[in-house]
Formats: sequence, structure tokens, C-alpha cells
Amino acid sequence: MQRVLALGGLLVGLFTFAPAFAQQSVVSEIGEDAPIVVTAVPIETLRRDLAQCLVDRCGAHADMVKSLAYAEALFVGGDYRESRSVLAQSIGRNRDAASLEPDLLAQLFRASGRISIHLGEADRYRRDTHRIVRTLKAGAERDEAELLLSELEVAEMSLKIGNPMLAQRTLDMVVRRAKAAELDDLAAIARLRRALLPYLGFGNRYSTIKRLTALSRMEGDGTTGAVRTNAKVLLARLTAKPNETPDLLALLEDNDPLPARQIMIWSPPFDPEPVIEQGGERLTVNAHDRWADIGFRVRADGKVDDVTVLRRHGRGDWLEKSVTQVKGRLYSPLPGGAADSDGDYRVERHSFTSYFLTSATNGVRSLKRDGVPRVEIVDLTL
Repeated sequence: MQRVLALGGLLVGLFTFAPAFAQQSVVSEIGEDAPIVVTAVPIETLRRDLAQCLVDRCGAHADMVKSLAYAEALFVGGDYRESRSVLAQSIGRNRDAASLEPDLLAQLFRASGRISIHLGEADRYRRDTHRIVRTLKAGAERDEAELLLSELEVAEMSLKIGNPMLAQRTLDMVVRRAKAAELDDLAAIARLRRALLPYLGFGNRYSTIKRLTALSRMEGDGTTGAVRTNAKVLLARLTAKPNETPDLLALLEDNDPLPARQIMIWSPPFDPEPVIEQGGERLTVNAHDRWADIGFRVRADGKVDDVTVLRRHGRGDWLEKSVTQVKGRLYSPLPGGAADSDGDYRVERHSFTSYFLTSATNGVRSLKRDGVPRVEIVDLTL
């Protein structure tokens, strides 16, 4: 698990946008033997709705909305490939709708990319993310804020798949365009993410700490209290020792408001499985169809308890490391302490995967896993 994934919460909290479709599944009760999972609309109902829509030759808007709902339910149910197939078919039917429905078509590409990275298909994730930008540009009315948000997704993707230089160029461009369009909030967010690049992309912790320190003290120029708070949170994480929780005293005493929904400040590092090599080549990682849903409660003081594996699929020999990481997390405390709060219950999908790489043997090109184990995380909480 590379550095960007060892800091999984950092990416989940700052480099990952909201899920492409509103999650419908919730855990209603955790019993002694197994959780009871309640889905607002059964998968079969969503499948029939989409099928009937196509029979009735419904318009592009209804087609894409129903496809997204059905694909979401399939993903939550663990059928990643069928979920992406539903999205791909809708994309194929509605490519010509980009000028009138750019946002929905972009959502299809976004969802497809998210599923692809959980499958380890990094190249498809890359292509889908670039298509989000192209689709929004094809819209009849150009929304600069939406376009810049999609460019931030390109930066996220580039960093995740190991292209920090493209991430840096993209974030530089977002800062310039956001300032020109007087979108100060977006410019400030891009500067915050750009501050992380020296460490996440190149391993330079000192440079990132220096940049975050400057942001945490900056006034004006679109730097809001929320951006300063995020910079201080990241500083607390990056200046903490590897196996020690950071000191939150400075954050708690600060005048900038704490976030209403608690964000992760620190987590113990994932310990990657050793990559065994034979004959100079990495062994294939068995990362096929292995995932788990982990539920946990974030207490008012930012600590985590009630960590439970709600369900899993495939071999779970990797899962203990994810559970250990979740148990050791530290989140920002609730504003004012909120001592009477029961905490915030959350559910995350953890997918054990490994990226596919194209290789050539005797002139024949093929895809195989790169041998580096990774855990992709997405928040399933309503």
C-alpha cells in the first residue's frame, strides 16, 4: 500500500468528493450473529424500473437517473462488475445528451471510475475521470465552478495512480482559473490540496508542513476558517509520530470553527503485506472480489468505538489490518464538546485490490495485477 493509500483518511477526507450517487443502504440493527441490512428500494425493483424505462423509450434524463440508482444498489450489494456494466450501457445510450444533460452524464462517468478503482482497473479510472471534464465542457451552458471541481477530481486521480506531476499542473491551473473567476473558496481548496503534494507525491514531509503552516495562518485571499482548520488538522497529522496520536490542544483552542461533521485527523498506518518476488517479478495478488463493510462510531471526543465488520465477501486475511486502522483513528471533536452526543455512526466499504498493469510476453499484451496490495475506501453512510 503506497503512501497515498497508507494515508487513506487523508484522501477520503480531502481528495475524494461525495459518492457519485446518494447511498440507499443503511445498517438498521447489529445483532449478535449478523447485521440486518435494510435497503430503501430492493435491487430487483430498481432493475425492473430501469428495464421498463427502456421499454417505454424514456428520455435520457430518466434513463440516467434510473441507471445510477440501479448501479448504486449493485455496488453496495457487492456486484461491482454488473454495476459498472449498467453504467457503461447507459453511457452508450446517452452520449449524445452531453449538451443538455452534462451533469448526469458526468455522474455516470464518475460512478464508473469509482467502481473501476475498486476493481483495480486504474487505466479505466483514469479515462473515466478525464471524461467527466470533457462531458461538462460539452454542456450548452459552461459552469466554471463545476468544471474546476471536475479538474480537482483529475488531480485526485492523478495522485492516486502515481502521476504527481499531472496533479501539480492541474492544481496550479485550478488556482489560476478560480482566482480569475473570483471563486475564492475553490482557489483556497486547491491551494490546500497543492500544499499536500510535496509529501503525498514526492515524499517531502518538510515542504508540505511548511506550506500547511503558511495556510493555517493566512487571512484573506479566499482562505476561509474552514480551510485554515483543515490545514491545522493536516499539520497535526503530519507532525505526529507514526505510532502516537497528534496533540489536538492547539486545534481545540483555535478561534476557527471546528467542522460540524467530524473529519479524520489521524490514523495508524496500514502495514502493507510484503510483496514476494520470484525471478525478479512480483507475484500476482489475489485481489478478486474481496471487500468488507466496516461500521464504527465516532464519539464526540473524536475517538472511535463499536468497530464491527458488518459483512464481507471473499477471503478476509487482509481485513484485520483495516479493522485495526479504523479502531486507531482520531477524528476532530464536536464543536463545544457535545458531551451528550451519542456519536456519529458510519459505515465504510473497504475493497482489497491491486492495480492491473499491461505487460507484454512474446509480443502478446495482457493485463495482470501489479503485486502491490491496496485498500480502497468509500463512505456508505447516509
